[in-house]
Amino acid sequence: MKSVMTQFMVVDCPSLYNCIIGRTTLAELYAVSSTIHLKMKYYTQDDQVATINGDIAAARRCFEAAAKNLSTVVTPKKSEPKKNLGVNTIGTSVDIDARLTKKEH
Repeated sequence: MKSVMTQFMVVDCPSLYNCIIGRTTLAELYAVSSTIHLKMKYYTQDDQVATINGDIAAARRCFEAAAKNLSTVVTPKKSEPKKNLGVNTIGTSVDIDARLTKKEH
């Protein structure tokens, strides 16, 4: 594992981010980030690759809050899962093949 000294600018303002890590710091740490996959990979102390996974729902809430110029994000309460009602059959089966005419039945 590699330790890197980096400078952070502390800004006293509402923000949706805890910190922003620049490209040079990521390069020094040999870390790879993917905004599309919401993942960041880096080396651990025992030279294994670790992955930090993002949350697409949280990322969407942050994006929507930023688009509305909000400084905080509200996490919605968990709702009960929707029940799967399954497939229902009504009446008798009907042949819907357009290649057949009524005379062929």
